[in-house]
Amino acid sequence: MTKAATLDADKDLPITDAHRHLWNLNAIRYPWLDAANTKKFLGDYASIMRNYMPDDCRHDFAAPNAIKSVHVEAECDHDTQVAETA
Repeated sequence: MTKAATLDADKDLPITDAHRHLWNLNAIRYPWLDAANTKKFLGDYASIMRNYMPDDCRHDFAAPNAIKSVHVEAECDHDTQVAETA
């Protein structure tokens, strides 16, 4: 099989995103997303300082062969880690 044929065949493979963060800033505190947090290790977080919930994820993960996504914690306040997953 040629490289081009292999790439075409790969487009039909089911995709599982193994690392997906969700957050509801109205329900759970994420210290790293607080506006007052001055330790911005990865740049300006302003564009993600909003709720990001399953409907947002489904919209962003709309590839026809996307079949699963695995939620992982998003460094919430440590007293609310179980609530974050729930």
